Amino acid sequence: MGGRGNGMVVASTIERMESNQWEILGFLNDEKEIGSLISKYPILGKIDDAKKFDADDVYFYFGVFSLARKWNNVERIKKIGLPTEKYAIIIDPTAVISPFTEIGHGCYIGPYAIIGPDTKIGNFVQIFGHGFLGHNSTLGDYAFVSNNAAIGGAVTVETGAYIGINSCIREFITIGEWSVVGMGSVIIRDVPPKTTVAGNPAKPIKSIQER
Repeated sequence: MGGRGNGMVVASTIERMESNQWEILGFLNDEKEIGSLISKYPILGKIDDAKKFDADDVYFYFGVFSLARKWNNVERIKKIGLPTEKYAIIIDPTAVISPFTEIGHGCYIGPYAIIGPDTKIGNFVQIFGHGFLGHNSTLGDYAFVSNNAAIGGAVTVETGAYIGINSCIREFITIGEWSVVGMGSVIIRDVPPKTTVAGNPAKPIKSIQER
């Protein structure tokens, strides 16, 4: 679901998989005409039509991401109405993941990401290239970890939180739900829910309004 941007990042990972676990049938996209192409992949229909394509051997990945519309994405996934287990888990072959990690449905783990032991990753979580998740940490549903972000041990990232590029979070920290950690930030204390923080050390710069 999607296509350009994150959709092609995920497609690139699937193409690199040696196991041929997945075959890409095409994209569901709201902006391009059915039958047109994104790269070499056909547009099969609209995103909200996903259930029409459901079958025993068909799975989906929700690749539509916008920081400004993350609440809307949650509502859209609910509206689509597919069971959570119908969303694929896509892991880049270069990622290093502890066998003692729990990973939910609809997740993407990108190139050279490192996931430590006794970690828990919720549903619809995205961890992009070179992201690091330390031992005994938890990522809530819909959390987003950008490229090169480092999350220390025993950190809790709550539902929908966004961790920016090159940010660093020390151990035993809680990042509140739907909060935003700005790129390059250094987090040394808990971040309240629905708060944007930035800097070194990071400080609150604004509250995030309900959508």
